[in-house]
Amino acid sequence: MSHKLILNTGFMVNRFNDYEKFFSLLKSVNIDNIQLTVSLFNYNLNNKDYFKQIDNFKKKSFINNIKVSSIFTDSFTRLNHLSNINKNISDFWYEKFKIFIKTASILEAENFGSHLGIVDMNVSKKIQSNILTKTIKKWTKLSNFALKCGLKSLSWEPMSVGREFGETIYKTKKINNLLNQNSSLPIKICLDVDHGDKQKNYYNANPYNWIQELAKHSYCLHLKQVKKNYHSSHLCFTKKNNKSGIIKANKIINILETLNLNNMNLVLEHSFKERSSVENNLISDLKESIKYWKDNI
Repeated sequence: MSHKLILNTGFMVNRFNDYEKFFSLLKSVNIDNIQLTVSLFNYNLNNKDYFKQIDNFKKKSFINNIKVSSIFTDSFTRLNHLSNINKNISDFWYEKFKIFIKTASILEAENFGSHLGIVDMNVSKKIQSNILTKTIKKWTKLSNFALKCGLKSLSWEPMSVGREFGETIYKTKKINNLLNQNSSLPIKICLDVDHGDKQKNYYNANPYNWIQELAKHSYCLHLKQVKKNYHSSHLCFTKKNNKSGIIKANKIINILETLNLNNMNLVLEHSFKERSSVENNLISDLKESIKYWKDNI
């Protein structure tokens, strides 16, 4: 097997603006492959100053032997972006996504990903369908740009409510087929083990069903420990969390093997509250989580 263990850097964006300390933390937890979240950089700077940041980061990533597998949006850019009914706002974020794709290219990442878009609460199904159609067109245009930039794929993340798209396995398959009808390169799925509408039915509430049915269409798996009836915790895979958690590394690896998928990107997507008691254990919890997965792959 050649699965890659990768660390999503979303938890780092409000903790480090010094790249040396950023890379020092990665070394301390024994990881050398990251899914880099865009808010680490100030993307509201003018292009010249923005890309100076990227060039500086690239030099330091080489020096520290850190590979950037993919670029991803995060909690600060998880906005009503490409699906915004205001065309000016939607177009604004389309241009930002192009900058993120170019960033991925410069850092020699193979993939850029985000959630598909967001629709306002309580809109009609007809309006939601129309917005989805327009959003897919924008992703298709982004695939053209990504191909020119040398990326191998784009990825979108199914969410947990209908207005954020892909809340069931069936709908995720349908949307993914639509995305790839006219795309210039593969648009794959970022499959999160804690997403999906848990209220729809039991089948969609089971993360292993998602992996079984959708892993073959996926660029990566977003992994965190999950407890029953306690969602969006983004917990580390510590011994304490694993006792009551439902995500088992060996079970996921076995499913991937039965699907003949031997080179999956396994992305640890952890989150830490801004509390002293949490931050004091951040490095040790990360180390334990990374070791747990390395021991299983």
